[in-house]
Amino acid sequence: MQILRALEDNTEAVKWFQLATEQVDTDAQYNLGIMYHLGNGVLQDNVTAHIMKSVLIFQDLILGVGPST
Repeated sequence: MQILRALEDNTEAVKWFQLATEQVDTDAQYNLGIMYHLGNGVLQDNVTAHIMKSVLIFQDLILGVGPST
């Protein structure tokens, strides 16, 4: 039962991270990329994870807005 709940929680987290990403929330972009890399709440997709990382690097270098880590 805990595994099913964890899957539901991750799927819900992905939904909210995607919405925040549309608002250029760099922390959400980072977290969403990690979720794609690990396959938490979504099918594992290293290409999408890499693209999200590349977007973050672009935003940090060109626009000066990176994740607040």
